[in-house]
Amino acid sequence: MTLLLVFGILMYVFASLPELVYYSATSSIDHNTFFYIALAIIAFVNFPLYAISRKFKKEAALAQAIYGWIYALAAILNGFLFIALQYINLFNSAERVTYTYYGYFLYICLALLIGCIIALPIIFVKNIKK
Repeated sequence: MTLLLVFGILMYVFASLPELVYYSATSSIDHNTFFYIALAIIAFVNFPLYAISRKFKKEAALAQAIYGWIYALAAILNGFLFIALQYINLFNSAERVTYTYYGYFLYICLALLIGCIIALPIIFVKNIKK
């Protein structure tokens, strides 16, 4: 579900970007190049997670827990990509938008990512005791 959301925002951002996409105050790339780079990053992040998750689609409790953890990690990473794409879209917008609040969303995603990584050993310990 989150993968579809990220693809949707990528299409929206691609349609609304100018010919040159600024990713910093002085650096820019062509919007087609930006699209393909973003598409490659999305594939690089999601494909390994979904491929690995297929190995854990079993009936065992530990396998089910890891399966859920992998999808939670994918959702968090896709949320981060969603926010990053939206930030680049606002940064390149012709409108005067205050995008300083997007930093808070990035910190929230980072906190969720750290929490997800910390949860993996807890899942192992909890399911090994059973």
